[in-house]
Amino acid sequence: MQKLYRININHFEDPLKNEGLLDLVGIRRREKVIRYRMPDDRKRSLGAGIIIRKILDENGLTESCLRYSDNEKPVVDGLFFNVSHAGDYVVGVLSDC
Repeated sequence: MQKLYRININHFEDPLKNEGLLDLVGIRRREKVIRYRMPDDRKRSLGAGIIIRKILDENGLTESCLRYSDNEKPVVDGLFFNVSHAGDYVVGVLSDC
């Protein structure tokens, strides 16, 4: 099983101008989003958080299950996923191995 997630950040307002968007992610991600100086970077971080939350929700998990590697990548025991972003897109992939 593999699943692909994709978000075009052009569909988002700047999270600092629409704080309701920050409610779509957990507190740790919210803090990370706010730290970025450029609006598109905030949108990319927000998109990554939304994808991570979706992956967790679909697997019956919450953000409290997340740990972070030495390079700040989110990890969950027994769940194989990755999130990346470039340009206008944030993508995530989930696999069973």
